[in-house]
Amino acid sequence: MRKCATPWRSIWWSRWTKSFASLSTARSPRCLRTLNSRRLPSLPSGRTPWPIDLRSASRGAREGSAAPESIEKPVAPHSGPRVRVDRLKIETAELGRSAHTSRDFARDGLPEIAFVGRSNVGKSSLMNRLLGRRGLARTSSTPGRTRAVNYFLVNRRFYFVDLPGYGYAKAGKEDRKEWAALVEAYLRHALERLHLVLLVDGKVGATPLDVQAYAYLTGLGARVTVAATKIDQVSKGRRRAALKTIQSTLGLEASAPLLPVSAHSGEGIKELWGVLAPYLEASAT
Repeated sequence: MRKCATPWRSIWWSRWTKSFASLSTARSPRCLRTLNSRRLPSLPSGRTPWPIDLRSASRGAREGSAAPESIEKPVAPHSGPRVRVDRLKIETAELGRSAHTSRDFARDGLPEIAFVGRSNVGKSSLMNRLLGRRGLARTSSTPGRTRAVNYFLVNRRFYFVDLPGYGYAKAGKEDRKEWAALVEAYLRHALERLHLVLLVDGKVGATPLDVQAYAYLTGLGARVTVAATKIDQVSKGRRRAALKTIQSTLGLEASAPLLPVSAHSGEGIKELWGVLAPYLEASAT
């Protein structure tokens, strides 16, 4: 068996993007996770869950990324007490900024928890439930409403970040280019202080784009937690099988957490905080 060559060479991507016609070998998500990701490699064209040509799309975002780090004066983000899940209390939560280019990214060094998934998977609803703030992150029944990297400052100590969704077929080509370039630039900018929550629709299951997203994110060396949303819409008799199918489709290790959650019923919210809080606590050291 040949070793992994790059974190993006996966048989899945050839199904959506013409640029993968020359790829003939599969790279499983499990294989991708064995890669040494100490140095973030350059991103080839089109190999993200936002399936467009990034060589031209990312030009504008990269121009913005040249902005000096002193756009914001760094602060001492971790001077307060550590964050513990049994003591975590959301005191303040507010929209800090909406980044439409990389010039707008937060540069204050605060830890970030970013939510990513297919359009209409329930990112905004889940964030509102986690923060106990109805309507903080704008929700919509229309996919593709999130078109910027939205930062929500929590307790003035960390950010929740709402990323544009992938898989919105009705979005125009130029819109998809902009979103893909923006997400790529964001991941490069925040990777060292970032914990990603990949949301998969618990009722629909893991789609090929979800598999692609998980492989891409873990290939970057990112910290990734997978949550199955809308679990209240899955009957209790089917949940175990549904979660097992998601786990096997994504290629999750047995030890990797797959958390069933519901923004509607509140199921799994405490358990998800139980995964996120230790990351925030470690970031405070």
